[in-house]
Amino acid sequence: MSNKASDSIYSDIFFARQPIFDRAGTVWGYELLYRKSADCREAIIDDYDLATASVATSGLVCPDTDYTPSKRVFINYTEKLLLNGAPKGLPPAITVVEVLETVTASPEVIQAVIDLKQDGYLIAIDDYHGEADLSVLMDYADIVKIEILGMELDEIAKVVASAPDRILKLAEKVEDPSLIPHLEAMGFDLFQGYYFAHPQTIAGKKLPSTSLSKLKILSLLELTETTPNDYTQLIERDPGIAFRLLRLLNSAAFCFSVKIRSIHHAISLLGMKRLKYWLRMVVLSDTGTNKNTPELYRMSIVRGRFFELLVSDDVNHQQQEPDSLFLFGLLSLLDVMLDTRMEQLLPILPLPEPLAAGLSEGNSHFSHYIRLAEAIETADARAISQLANVLQLEEHLISAAWREAMLWGNEVEQQATV
Repeated sequence: MSNKASDSIYSDIFFARQPIFDRAGTVWGYELLYRKSADCREAIIDDYDLATASVATSGLVCPDTDYTPSKRVFINYTEKLLLNGAPKGLPPAITVVEVLETVTASPEVIQAVIDLKQDGYLIAIDDYHGEADLSVLMDYADIVKIEILGMELDEIAKVVASAPDRILKLAEKVEDPSLIPHLEAMGFDLFQGYYFAHPQTIAGKKLPSTSLSKLKILSLLELTETTPNDYTQLIERDPGIAFRLLRLLNSAAFCFSVKIRSIHHAISLLGMKRLKYWLRMVVLSDTGTNKNTPELYRMSIVRGRFFELLVSDDVNHQQQEPDSLFLFGLLSLLDVMLDTRMEQLLPILPLPEPLAAGLSEGNSHFSHYIRLAEAIETADARAISQLANVLQLEEHLISAAWREAMLWGNEVEQQATV
């Protein structure tokens, strides 16, 4: 199997996170911030909706970003995304919905905020300066952020006094340590700024969804009568979305201890409601990537279908279900797609042990499945015969399964070019 960087089809993603501290000096949470590149030190944003979608779909799942359930994550949301219910794609246990200062407190926005509150999300009002027209919105806020940089102490005190006592007050852009005792005396509960910590830029990789998948997702989301099977079939045909879904569910944000057996199992854990909101954000974050169905995607879904068919004739299948083997095949080229060693990817993939071993160990039972696929792909007849003996499978059954998998893969590829 090739593992060249030139074969990779991933996109680089970047965001920054800045810790938020409580009065005791311990980390209470983090704010996630959009970054256009690794060397950006501030947010350069052309499309605020796209920036939010990028942060929301990558901020919980990149390396070094496993948040414990006690740490909250602040994400800025535009008015459009609030009205679309976009925050509901993330777990309410750790997500703080930060309402930007550009959002108007319209009846529609107020209702969207109420819905989020009812679902268990915390609401933060960004860049508050005591505006009277935010009074209705303040009735539902849990946190108010006050940017103190450049303000006099009496000005800060006046803004703090205008906020309800029950709301947590967060001092933003704290750079002068001499101000901290005064801020605490005014009633601030949380602190954020360069004095405490600069934002840390974090880089990651993602597999973009294909153009066909994005169209089908949008079409499905418009239908009122859809089933988990509809979404299972769609995600199974797109390794990029499948990987991101597994990574999301394996993040500390969800605290799932179970191993994911299949895409259908993953969807049942996330729930249809949250899945739909998350998929909307995925489509938005992938806008402009302009990916058709790459050859590696086609190869991975052919392998998935091949392994799914093969396991029914495998006397040593170790209680693995066919749809688990489809997922196994779907992920078998992930190291090439992301230009990353499989050993580095397995800790973020909640797979059953036999399948995880098959992706990493050359002599495990299911690793022979991958070697068999590679032998077929390279027309190595001798290796095919040897692996057929190892797996105790008839060669004519292997041939029939591969032929059916190829026909199915070709059908998926043709749909992508329509």
